[in-house]
Amino acid sequence: MLNAYPWQNKEWQHLLERFSLGKLPHALLFAGSEGLGKTELAKAWVQLLLCKENGNKKACGNCTSCRLLIAGNHPDFLHIEPEEKGKQIKIDQIRFLSEALSQTSQQGGYKVALIAPADAMNLAAANALLKTLEEPEGDTVLILVTSRPHALPATVRSRCQLLTFKTPSREIAQEWLLTQGVSREDGVKALIFAVGAPLKALELATNKEFSKLDKSFFSDLLKLKIGELSPVLLATKYADYEPLIISELLLIVLQVLVKKSTRAEENTAGYGEDLDRLCNALFSKTNNQKLFYYWDKILQIRQALLASISLNKQFLLEDLFLTWLEI
Repeated sequence: MLNAYPWQNKEWQHLLERFSLGKLPHALLFAGSEGLGKTELAKAWVQLLLCKENGNKKACGNCTSCRLLIAGNHPDFLHIEPEEKGKQIKIDQIRFLSEALSQTSQQGGYKVALIAPADAMNLAAANALLKTLEEPEGDTVLILVTSRPHALPATVRSRCQLLTFKTPSREIAQEWLLTQGVSREDGVKALIFAVGAPLKALELATNKEFSKLDKSFFSDLLKLKIGELSPVLLATKYADYEPLIISELLLIVLQVLVKKSTRAEENTAGYGEDLDRLCNALFSKTNNQKLFYYWDKILQIRQALLASISLNKQFLLEDLFLTWLEI
């Protein structure tokens, strides 16, 4: 059975407390950066809610309900996600969910729905969910998971109780990576690029292509900004790397810039000298409106890449680096 990650104890204890007091909200919104294990914790919580023997505050793994869930055919659980990677969650999927949740629980307990990523819902789908969020039938719990809460309509957010996931300390993340077989040196580097998100760091540390890409990328972005490199030359230099990796690095820069713009005390110390130098040089000159436009542009490109849409790599990188100059 699934368990909370070491850095999720606070969130898990909060849920357990509400559960034990009988005050569990019917709609929860798990929000936080990518790579923090929000969906994994949501699945562990689903297991506990549906377990028939959850008196010890964790799923037993042996009761009929647990076995059905492990087998992937629990009648009182629905997991709504895009039908294809990188695509939207459609209105028909939400209508199906609402109809299923309106029925009586077949196992005599909770009916639970997990929507992840919730920001993949198109507007029609999000609007179709409102009535279920407003007036759920019986013991119904909906869990929405997102790394982009503001991409959800305010009408959806206002009907959910927000549970915000924080990035763990570097020490906790490094120790966990060690348990996953990542060396301390590789773990430190991966956490720098993952801006502290342990699961994203694990993904990067085990990606052979990423391991070939050192921190010179951030230095090159600064050279591009001050005119020492052209977008075409930079695109040619990184043409051998997967665009998904390049987009990941660009998002890291944007994430740090956003943090610096919203919290005066935020700094890049600990992320690496090149990233530190880049973000400090750009901070006072960055146009936030263009920054968020660029962020959305990268996310759209990532969706296309994840959906295996054929794109010209050279032109794609040139476009990314040209737009970089505009922010």
